[in-house]
Amino acid sequence: MKTYFNDAVIGNSGMLGCIDRKGELVRLFWPHIDYPQHIDVFKMGIYTPGVSYSTKWLHSEEWEINQQYIKDTNVLKTMFRNVKAGFNVTCIDFVLIDDDILIRSIEIENISPHEKTINFLAYSSLITNNTDLRSTLFDFNSDCIVHYRHNYYIAVAGSSRVVGFQITDDPYNAAQRSDFYGGNDVGMTGSAVQAWELGTFRPFEKNALIYIYAVPIPLRKALKKPKK
Repeated sequence: MKTYFNDAVIGNSGMLGCIDRKGELVRLFWPHIDYPQHIDVFKMGIYTPGVSYSTKWLHSEEWEINQQYIKDTNVLKTMFRNVKAGFNVTCIDFVLIDDDILIRSIEIENISPHEKTINFLAYSSLITNNTDLRSTLFDFNSDCIVHYRHNYYIAVAGSSRVVGFQITDDPYNAAQRSDFYGGNDVGMTGSAVQAWELGTFRPFEKNALIYIYAVPIPLRKALKKPKK
């Protein structure tokens, strides 16, 4: 049992996401709001392309973090500010009303007087409450990481182009190094990191990444052949 305390919850009648005060998604329940639980670790950050160990995790002490619900909704807004790095990051978290999809909408602003080039990354490690082996692959057709185990799979996708990923050989350390070497990987592991291209920000420019986090569907349903 995970010992995290939930500071906020989002969801609908079939999916429940729990988020802590640092903006980390610490639990994801589906297809029921109390079972099974799919999240082990989920962390987000930014880094400078081509610069080793430039990753700045949003949950770290480097950021000033404020969090609140948007009025009269269960849509959560978490605001990160790092004056030294020169960025504001706003994350809007919600689950669709009529579909079990959790969306993290990310907006990044360069608050410095200098141009900055960054990418966005996410490290995800998923579990289920079952005891069978978990696995991960990168789907080149959909341009996203897919975690799967037993009769569930969860896609981690974004609206920008994936510019790097890693599944095997300690993907969390790869995220720390800001360097990935993913290929045609299918890993017998539950963790992965992937990065999306954001490009160059002019002074005080904003850019958005609509980050579709969870798209879980029973695997048996996805593989069911259509009737002729």
